[in-house]
Amino acid sequence: MALSKEYTYWHLTPNGWFSGDSKTDFNSWSVDAPIDTVLTIKYEEKVSHSMSGLETSIERYNEIEDKSLVKNLELKFPFKGYIKVYE
Repeated sequence: MALSKEYTYWHLTPNGWFSGDSKTDFNSWSVDAPIDTVLTIKYEEKVSHSMSGLETSIERYNEIEDKSLVKNLELKFPFKGYIKVYE
């Protein structure tokens, strides 16, 4: 069992990234995805044991078929980890 395992789902839209469902070590909450989501990713941070460092991972979900739109939005709004970045 991991010492810490937290995640947030992030939704890419034409207006940037928006946070969705999240789980921390002490709480969890649910947030509906925006209707105009083109890509959802799960950003996870985990500490396996007291001697290990922070492990991060990103999984992609629910990508729309228009790959060109997804690519252009990813270039316009690069994902910077846990922090939302808006231009």
